Amino acid sequence: MSYKIMAINAGSSSLKFQLLEMPQGDMLCQGLIERIGMADAQVTIKTHSQKWAGNRPRCRSSRCGNAASGKAAGLSNH
Repeated sequence: MSYKIMAINAGSSSLKFQLLEMPQGDMLCQGLIERIGMADAQVTIKTHSQKWAGNRPRCRSSRCGNAASGKAAGLSNH
């Protein structure tokens, strides 16, 4: 039986994550958000076949949630 595990490492201004297919331990995707809350925040998301990187302007509550939900929805097919 296979299942997925998400590992998260959160710091004061950064967040790293990795989604693994278990029990094999295959990496499905990984990402990094740096300088959270700052004007020059950076987001990087990688899968086996794609890499997305960019900067995100500071945003408030619902807009940030919507942006994160959109990226997460794109990963749900993996």
